[in-house]
Amino acid sequence: MQTDPTIQWLAKLASPASVDVGCPPSDQLPNEILALARYHGILPLIASYLAQHVAPAWIVEAATNAKRSQAAIELARRPMVVEAIDALTAAGAEPILLKGEALAQTHYADSWQRPRADTDLLVAPATQEQAASALIALGYQPVLQLPGKWVSSQASLVRIGPSGFKHAIDLHWRINNSPVLASLLSHGEIRATAMPLPSLGQAARAPSQVHALLIACLHRVGSEHAPYHVDGIARVGGDRLIWLADIDRLLRSFDGSHDELVQLAAERGCGRLCAAGITSAAGAFATPGAQALVIRLGEPSIASIYDRYLVAGSRQRGWLDFQALPGIQARLSFLNEALWPDQAYLRARYPNVKDPGGLRFRLSRIFNGLRSRLR
Repeated sequence: MQTDPTIQWLAKLASPASVDVGCPPSDQLPNEILALARYHGILPLIASYLAQHVAPAWIVEAATNAKRSQAAIELARRPMVVEAIDALTAAGAEPILLKGEALAQTHYADSWQRPRADTDLLVAPATQEQAASALIALGYQPVLQLPGKWVSSQASLVRIGPSGFKHAIDLHWRINNSPVLASLLSHGEIRATAMPLPSLGQAARAPSQVHALLIACLHRVGSEHAPYHVDGIARVGGDRLIWLADIDRLLRSFDGSHDELVQLAAERGCGRLCAAGITSAAGAFATPGAQALVIRLGEPSIASIYDRYLVAGSRQRGWLDFQALPGIQARLSFLNEALWPDQAYLRARYPNVKDPGGLRFRLSRIFNGLRSRLR
């Protein structure tokens, strides 16, 4: 739950329940408040508020500029997203749009209101190589990362489009890099109830309402320790306002009954994980009915792996993730991928090292990695 008065003020500016909120309740300088708004990804949403209310000139200017910028990005990105979906569909990968790209089309009045740094696409696990090849054939270039089946659940690819727009795709074959969180929903389950997304072409699909909410809540938990980048700066923390706005808007669009969500959460043992995300979203956006739903999600008391993961520290989460890998062979493969990557990766990752594939450098890399994790 957000307690900082400035962040609460920004959340009210971005809320769908639009009311006059006046001036910021702090002595922070405008540039400091705008830096917070940019980090939280809500300046375009604030532009919608400003259509009905008066606000300080400095935030009016920043929000208006953000709206124009995002609208221009939308025009450049949309045909590239449609093209990528069509190529993945032709490759048999059964793509599903996740997170911001899907929600921008389904739960925001205008897609430019929901900024996103990349397009998240989930494909059938058995097709990950064909899917990557289909994107490379379109001109996407893979971003350097540790190769392997278990060390990561996604590949990042980037392409410069005809207009000069740089489009990044995160190609997922599991819904999260955490093996614990990834076990919550499979591609097959999501695909079975996925809904059409005609704004992005005939082949476009998005998760159902319930699945989208589960994914939004687990993404928040995963981001508490796994670094992500905003404006090129590595960050951690799951309570960015734009992510909480996703949860808020998903809940507001339910048809009045949360029975399917409560039942699925009880079956999977992820009630507290969902309740944590809903509580944070309601704290920022005063989501109607959230408190009653949180009570239902917290019952019965089940000490599931998701409960343990929710309250665990970084080291504990790492151990839980390792244990969640499916069997001894997967665990040995994970260790090999993480500790002993191939020479091609090491040469690209450490171009200034004379012999990055040599035994001395490999052992030094392992030692330094373990030391940094154990601090």
